[in-house]
Amino acid sequence: MRIYQDCQVNPRVLVWGGNERAWRLAKVISGQQPVIWAFSRKPPYPATQFSGQTAWGKDLAYVRGKAGRFTVGLHGSAIEEIEVGGIIIVPDPAGPVLSGLPPGEVAGCSILFVLMGVTRRVYTQAFSQIISLAAKNRVWVITDDVQVGFANGEALYSTARARGAVFIRTDRVPLIGTAAGAPDRFEARVLDTGIGREITLPYDILVAPRWEHTDDGLRYHELLGLGEDNLDSYPGRTNREGIWVFPDPEGVLTAAEEEVIIAAIAAQVARMATGRVRAEKYYEIDADRCAFCLTCFRLCPHQAVEFHRDKLFQNLYREACRIDTLSCRGCGLCYAECPAQAIKKVVDKPAPTRIPHVLACENAAAGLIHGQGLNYELRLFPCAASIGENVILRTLSESNRDVYVVACYQGKCQHEHQNRRLQVRVRRLNTLLDRLGITLRVKLLGLSAAEHPEELATKVGERK
Repeated sequence: MRIYQDCQVNPRVLVWGGNERAWRLAKVISGQQPVIWAFSRKPPYPATQFSGQTAWGKDLAYVRGKAGRFTVGLHGSAIEEIEVGGIIIVPDPAGPVLSGLPPGEVAGCSILFVLMGVTRRVYTQAFSQIISLAAKNRVWVITDDVQVGFANGEALYSTARARGAVFIRTDRVPLIGTAAGAPDRFEARVLDTGIGREITLPYDILVAPRWEHTDDGLRYHELLGLGEDNLDSYPGRTNREGIWVFPDPEGVLTAAEEEVIIAAIAAQVARMATGRVRAEKYYEIDADRCAFCLTCFRLCPHQAVEFHRDKLFQNLYREACRIDTLSCRGCGLCYAECPAQAIKKVVDKPAPTRIPHVLACENAAAGLIHGQGLNYELRLFPCAASIGENVILRTLSESNRDVYVVACYQGKCQHEHQNRRLQVRVRRLNTLLDRLGITLRVKLLGLSAAEHPEELATKVGERK
């Protein structure tokens, strides 16, 4: 049985970014709920095609509050506060862009494209130009790898070749310069790996990638309280509920792939469109027992803990920590670390019918492990970080054998690598057991869904 809470939220969304992605995303969201499109400078996109609010020439000063009820300070000539339910940061995609394209229609020219070390996005742009220019010009393409791994990629490549474009593959950067004795003529010397020798290509127009350094949005991460792994999560989720960062900071995605991301993010923020969101309650804090030590506040990877003052509280401070239901993702780290044991599960899972000696993160291939016919019960936790010392010691005492703790591999934790705290706990417990002369040990194992669970089953005990 699960317990849910209806949370009142602000349906308005802030889209922060001055690029085409932000414009397209804001337009989609404006069709379903209120939206503010803002950035530190006015972007060169027609606001007439956007039905929401805009705020230009201001920078993010601060963000307060939790998911569904953020207060955002915009700094211009003065601080302006806006209330929103969600925030979407859309960084400018950094990376190579095509440079040197002719501004108008040309005919009878030799045009050289140099496409080395570029992304799929650049290739999609290049193919359309190559196909168009090859109709009335001679087109050569020097590349280290013809990329077709995107929608209609093979068809575009075939069309370009059918139009007469010549693709030359090489692993060496071509030498670009003027022809000997003719300073007004340009040529490129390149090793053609197909024929195994160097060739010379005269050209009139050179099109090559130019690296574009843009606003990557990283400066906002600390201000928003975002973790270190929020650059490429799909579809833009971060460690904080209600805050999204458009993935693909390197600008690899094609326009068609961007549309998929835009639709996915818009679908997520649409949950707030009605002004109410139903969220599951995982943990709650007994205010009378709370020592107000701020352990949970400091450790929460999702910034779901806030302060609440009430003169009726029976603790020393008449103030206690409180878990925001909408912001909490149920990792259980606060539950495991609270020194006052003031945090309790809203709904506890039924006790195992047999004594467990395997304690596992439910994301660490737990379902596969559970089906392997172990002779002892497997107990699952929302995150390995929620497996506290008291739980491990109680399991050691009841099972009277080594206890195996199964966690995700480093880098796979869904809660900002909080499984690292479990490693410290295990070392501390084993040191304590050794000093007390107890031979039982706690053994920490990493497991992913890609591995065969038979290996773990062999390690931890007999078959049924």
